[in-house]
Amino acid sequence: MEYDIDADLHIDPNGLDVEWLAQANYMRKYTKLLSEAKKTVSLLKEKVDITEATVARKIRRRPQKYKIEKGTDKEIKEAVKLHKETRATRDELIEAEYEADVLLGVVRSFEHKKRALEKEVDLLNQNYYASPREPRNLDKEWDKRVKQRGARSKIKPQRKRRRK
Repeated sequence: MEYDIDADLHIDPNGLDVEWLAQANYMRKYTKLLSEAKKTVSLLKEKVDITEATVARKIRRRPQKYKIEKGTDKEIKEAVKLHKETRATRDELIEAEYEADVLLGVVRSFEHKKRALEKEVDLLNQNYYASPREPRNLDKEWDKRVKQRGARSKIKPQRKRRRK
């Protein structure tokens, strides 16, 4: 079953609420796939062990057929490693381990996505994405303030009268 991992990892900053709702489902889906991949790896390891034992038994029964001269454990182990059945099951195991590693990386990516969503929400709460405001024109503001101060200086200060 193929999944569009890149699309699942994408964050839509305009739909953070929807992203948060989907996050748990994505984690569940990919952790389940990872668990299944780990199970496959374990089963294939068992299959490799069984295949090696079966091939070793065949070689011990008829060493001449497999061109074994002395029949030592070292020779038999080497012959088992080179046998086509053993190599085929080892190749299956290597492919399954690769798939499990890729899925582990995907699950970690979803953990990073969760942290990214948390940070996006923090930015949203800090009004990082606030609507734009008209920039202040400092020249006008300064002129207005100067005029205001000029008007104040024209007003004569009242003298305080002393009481006797």
